[in-house]
Amino acid sequence: MMNKLWVTLALAGAVLVGGCASLDPVQQEKIRVYEEQKKRESIDRSQRESDSGGRRLDKAIKN
Repeated sequence: MMNKLWVTLALAGAVLVGGCASLDPVQQEKIRVYEEQKKRESIDRSQRESDSGGRRLDKAIKN
């Protein structure tokens, strides 16, 4: 559910950046920074989930 929300926000941001050339450069930079932050958070979340899965697998193998 959360991923769909972020994708929707990213797409909306892309439309704003691409479709609204009247936005000032400062606002465009804020949007770009926000989208980059969300990408990094998504990558970090995926990495944590992967690490957690690996730990669970190691624990299951040891038992």
